[in-house]
This record gives sequence, C-alpha cells and structure tokens, in this order.
Amino acid sequence: MGGIQIRTGHSLNHNVAGRITNEKTVRRIEAEIARTGDKGVENLMPVFNDAGQVVAYERAIRQDMQARVVAEYHYGKSLGMWRGRQVEEQAGEAFNVQLAKELKKVYDSASAVAKKTDFIDLRSAEAQKDPVLRDALLLMPKEVVEMLEEQFGEDEPIWVERSMLKDVVGYRAATVGDMWTGNTRLSPAATAVVKDVLVTFLGRDAYTKAVQGERFLQGVVTDARVLIAVKSVVVPAVNMLSNLLHLISRGVPLHEIAKMPAKLNELHQYVQSESDRIRAETELTAAKPGSIEHRRLTNRLQAIQDGQRRLSIWPLIEAGEFSTVAEVGMTHEDLLLSRGRLSDYIERQADKLPTGASTVAHNLMLSKHTAIFRGLQKSVQYGDFLGKAVLYDHLVKTKGMPSKKALGQITEEFVNYDRLPGRTRGYLESIGMLWFYNFKLRSVKVAMSTIRNNPLHTFLAVNMPVPDFFGSAGLPVEDNALSKLLGGSLGYSIGPGQGMGAIGLNPWYNLVN
Repeated sequence: MGGIQIRTGHSLNHNVAGRITNEKTVRRIEAEIARTGDKGVENLMPVFNDAGQVVAYERAIRQDMQARVVAEYHYGKSLGMWRGRQVEEQAGEAFNVQLAKELKKVYDSASAVAKKTDFIDLRSAEAQKDPVLRDALLLMPKEVVEMLEEQFGEDEPIWVERSMLKDVVGYRAATVGDMWTGNTRLSPAATAVVKDVLVTFLGRDAYTKAVQGERFLQGVVTDARVLIAVKSVVVPAVNMLSNLLHLISRGVPLHEIAKMPAKLNELHQYVQSESDRIRAETELTAAKPGSIEHRRLTNRLQAIQDGQRRLSIWPLIEAGEFSTVAEVGMTHEDLLLSRGRLSDYIERQADKLPTGASTVAHNLMLSKHTAIFRGLQKSVQYGDFLGKAVLYDHLVKTKGMPSKKALGQITEEFVNYDRLPGRTRGYLESIGMLWFYNFKLRSVKVAMSTIRNNPLHTFLAVNMPVPDFFGSAGLPVEDNALSKLLGGSLGYSIGPGQGMGAIGLNPWYNLVN
C-alpha cells in the first residue's frame, strides 16, 4: 500500500515489524525455504536487489491479522499514495545527499580550534551518552549513514556542528511515556519519582492512561491553535496586513507592493499546474512507451514544467519557500486537518443532523471541509509567500542583488518555522503551556535587522494608522518576545489561558457578542 524505498527496495508499509539484513541469516532463511517451503518459517517478505537476488527479509504481519486492519482499496487513492511516496523518497534522498556534502564542507572550512570545541562525532562515546541523541541516531536510516560515510569515510568520525545537531539528526518528540522508555535527559531518580506519582494516582496501568490523556490534551490544544490561527478570521487578516507593513519597513515601494495580486494569480496557476502535472505523470505511467499517447503526454508534461519555470515566483518555489507554512507557527498538517479528537467528535455529531441543519452547524463551527475554512487556510498559507515573492523581486530587480543571495535573505527575513524548537519547548507548546513561541522568539532577529538596516521605514510602518478592528498589526518589531516582555503582555502566552479563551475567537460568536 505504501510502496517501496527507491534506494533500498524496503517496504514503506507500516505493517512491517522489522527487517533481517544480515547476509548469513538471509542465506540460511533462503536455504530453509528452499528445503521446506514456507512451512515452519515466519511470515517473511523477500527484498530483492536489481539483479533479482534476495538481500533481505521483512517481517510482515500475519494475513489473518492484516485482514482486521482498515486499508484503502480505492484504486485512484492508492495510486496517488504510491506516487506521492515515490516523490517524497526521491526528494528526501536528494536532500540527504546535499546535507551530507554540506556537513563535510562546514567541517572542512572550520578552524582547528572550532573543530575541537564546536563539533561532535556522531559515533563518539559522548554522543552515545545522551539518551535522546542516541535514540535519534538509532532511527537514522542505513542509507543516510552510507551517504555520510561517502563524505567522511567509512568507519571514520562523522562530525556535526553542535548548533546544527537538532536540525541534522532530529529527535523523538517528548512525551510522558519517556518516563518508562528512558528516552529523556532527566536523571533516573527524577523519572522514578514521576512514575511513582503517576502510578499512585492512576494505578497499575498508569502508562496507558497517562499517554492517552496526554494525546487527548494535545488534540484539544491543536484545535485551539487552529481556531486562533485560522478560524478566528482576525489572525489571517492581521497576517496579510502585517506582511504589507513589513514590506514597507524594508523599503519596498508601494508600486511594487501593488504587484501582490499578480503574484497571487501566479501562485494559483502553479497550484493548478501541479495538479495537471501529477495527472499527466500518472497517465504517462500507464501509457505504452513509443505510442502516440505516450508522446502526447510527454509533450504535455514538458509544456507544464516549462510553464512553471516561466513564472516569476519559480525561484522561490524551486528553493522550497512555498512548502513552509509561515506566520503563525502551524505545520501544514495542523492547518489542513485538525488532529484534535474533540473537534472531530463535535463534527461527527453535526453529521448526524438533518442535511440543512448539518450544513449550518458545520459553517458555524467552520469545519475543515467548509469553503470558509479552506479560504482562511489559503490566506494563512499564502500570506508570507506573497510577501517573499514581492521582496525577492525588489532585491533582485531593483537592488540588483544576485538571486542566490536574495533567496538567503528571504529565508532569514521571514520567521523560519522549519527549524525544530527543541524537546522542552516543543512539549510545552503541545500541551498548551506556551503559545506561538516560534514567532515570538525568532522574530526578535527580524526586528533587530529591520531597525538596524531600515530605521526610517520601520518607524513609518509602525506608526501607520491601522483600524482598531485589527488591534496590533503583528509586525516583528511589535510582536516579538522582547517587546512583549517590555510591554508586560508576554505572560498572556504562558499557561493555558490563551487556549481557554480561544472559543471566544469564533467569528459567529463574536458577531452576536
């Protein structure tokens, strides 16, 4: 159902329990199967290399158990999932290859002193002492390790700058279950105390109850974040206004800012052409090579790709800027589909109402499949990208900046939500103890940059009259953590208060109050 990894041939099916890759073990199993057939051998799936030889076995779930799993059997959806996984694997492999090269380049360019203090060997005893880092390294795919070995040498130290460690290796998100698994930097004594307290209050099945309660809380927090960031209407509107004022603070002339609708039109063209490209690729896969239909689809696909490259926003898309959902710190999954059980439960209850009442109820709740929600979602997703596109044109066409340098400035100009927050802050945000701190913390740098490089334009942008309906305009110089702290309002984003007040941001609720 999930396809295979192009590089290794391993299955992407979630029902695979593990892999047998030891060559001697693989040969022994192969001989056993040849002697007795499948009898007496656990449910194994062979993995072949390009020469048709068995190089590994995957442990698969028994067929009688697999029959109980709810699977997707719609041909079109399955084909789309298969193709999507292929594209994801291809992009991921290219990214990892480039990452390995850049890590080696960074290490080679560092001074002798920096190499001793600022880098860590992923294979060292120091790395293995950190339980969180050790767990992340165990999750690293074998093919990624091979890419790193190609750069640093087989069995040689793999050096990563300490400040880049989270972004390179990643980590497993923190959870209360870490008290039992040991994937935590807390001392054994501290974890023992936490477990004893949980067992005292929750009983012998404290682990199950604690994890289930945590997931429910995180779902409710996600619902609140979506309500604040998307469904409130106010935040999407403020985001658009903030982008306009931010461009002014950077000295972009108004006649260039006025090109934003044209950029939006180009973005719509790109989104539609991507749908056409995927459809053409799917049909091309089924067409007979050398046939008239195959040539027609090949030409069609080439025309779509050429059209995309002619768009003025193509350099930004090619650099991956459109993949980042900026401005409110939400991931694409958070915006596309609220994962909270509470909202899903309420929407299921609304589905049980008569047709007319159900439609009204869903619109009042701004359910994820309504046109209102989709429109607000797009305004949130598109907001920063349009600002980036206008600023990119200003830097390249007006200031004559090289494209590569302009793209680098664009990445730093708008808050980068792709950077990992760290396990502690990430967990506090997931349970509703911190709210939107990616923006508050990372916009400090943007605010300092605008004040230093464009002081006059920043002063004008901050003091432009804004309707009272919008409240704060959301400029980085106004809404960063430092300015909030000095203004005495930083505490509002600490603790559950902001989430508890989220219900009051429903636009229909506001209209009647």
